[in-house]
Amino acid sequence: MLGAPLLAGCFSVTQKSHDPETVASIQRIVLLDVVGPQQYRVSNIGSASSAFGLVGALAEVATEGGRAQAFDATIRQQFDASAYMRAQLTKAVEARGYEVASLPGQHPTVKDGKADYSALETNGDPILEIALVQAGYVSEQFSTKYDPHLQVFARLGASETGELLYFQAYNYGAKLGSTTGIKYLPPISKSKFGTYSDLTDDIAATVSGLRSGIDVITEEIAGTFPARGSRPAEGQGP
Repeated sequence: MLGAPLLAGCFSVTQKSHDPETVASIQRIVLLDVVGPQQYRVSNIGSASSAFGLVGALAEVATEGGRAQAFDATIRQQFDASAYMRAQLTKAVEARGYEVASLPGQHPTVKDGKADYSALETNGDPILEIALVQAGYVSEQFSTKYDPHLQVFARLGASETGELLYFQAYNYGAKLGSTTGIKYLPPISKSKFGTYSDLTDDIAATVSGLRSGIDVITEEIAGTFPARGSRPAEGQGP
């Protein structure tokens, strides 16, 4: 249901903040399984080979294609980002005084351009959908380090009508392009990964960098819900 990844370039993402009256009435949230990532990505955008014209660029594409598959397989043996993010977000939202329900394996369909939750047993509670559309490491242009890179879309919908109640896109770590409406979150520590081999030689540290990014985004999403008993100021958004 949620959109495609934001790659390098200029894009516009339409965000929607919580309505104070609506969010104040919420007591229970249905959190669906986190979608994605399709692949744990590793990319060297500022590689030296790309400076040698078409031949260098093609060589880099071939090299990165092989690395991407190997990197994805290695990370998947150690880490499930979707399951980790769902567990962390559940705890963070519950800590703010909300009940969090789950519907394992269930997702809405699209009808007339809106999310259709009619097949889901929600008891009228709003649905929180999370898409982890990018996860991995990127060496940005002019950079000599690989930084963690995560892109997440968060969407809250009214289960009875499909109405969009809240939407925000987040980018953690490496910043690619210029995107209006996306919330950029800087990495919490400096990268120590100077080469692709550094990433694969210390998988525990590589996974830890992804976990840290997910923790930051999770707290950002949970923080958009006012702690039960408090109300957000008029116009307050993420």
